[in-house]
Amino acid sequence: MKSLLPSHFKELKIIDEVLGDFVNEKLNFTNQNFYSPTEQNAFLIAQTFDINILGFNLNQIIKILQTPMLSKSRLGTKEALKTSLNKVFGEVVIQSIQEDNKLKPFEFSIKANVDNGIDEEGLMAIKSIVEETKPLRASLAGIDFEMPCLQCDILLKNSILWRL
Repeated sequence: MKSLLPSHFKELKIIDEVLGDFVNEKLNFTNQNFYSPTEQNAFLIAQTFDINILGFNLNQIIKILQTPMLSKSRLGTKEALKTSLNKVFGEVVIQSIQEDNKLKPFEFSIKANVDNGIDEEGLMAIKSIVEETKPLRASLAGIDFEMPCLQCDILLKNSILWRL
């Protein structure tokens, strides 16, 4: 195994290469990168980077932990929110006062597509991710869901006309 140490560490490079070959031969690691999330190391990665994964299923956890350093380095930005939510819920749009003039300064809203439906667990997951990654002074004003169009006829037997 080739050592990654700089060339001026000659003795350490030799030890590193020998130990590296021994570790590869005897331990037979299938995945040598600790930061690639699997079922076995997901909890350790989450704990290392202080990422809350409670309430998520394994597929969501693996998506959240794909880039733990990137998520942590962008913490507190609009980009961090978008990155975190996109991994679990697909394409989302973070709207601030520039995009939605109904919002107040330091408020934001989330615009998400719910083709696959939304349930209480999904809403709790969105809330958890937002609370962990949002800027401290910002607050979530609401979530706008884009629903797919209904593609069926609705037959009305009776109707009511309301006048105010």
